[in-house]
Amino acid sequence: MQVGALNGLGVCAEAEKDLAGAAAYYERAADKGQKTGLEARSLLYAGLAYEKAGDTKKAGELFSRIVRKYGSSEASSTAKMGLARLGMAID
Repeated sequence: MQVGALNGLGVCAEAEKDLAGAAAYYERAADKGQKTGLEARSLLYAGLAYEKAGDTKKAGELFSRIVRKYGSSEASSTAKMGLARLGMAID
């Protein structure tokens, strides 16, 4: 339940144009979601928020982490597209 609540707070922060705050909520959700199967999606949301905020280094780090850890997942496919948009190597 905490993962969903934190992701919801992230969505609210994004709606308020607080992209860094949204990314922080998503990262907290990912930490809590490690044992629930929701970590990859929360990390992806964080990476996308960082990308929108212009923090391409942090976005790239999260996208790369998703690809390494969740290589065959839907989140990994989207993270690879994020890395391509950022002009970063896809590991």
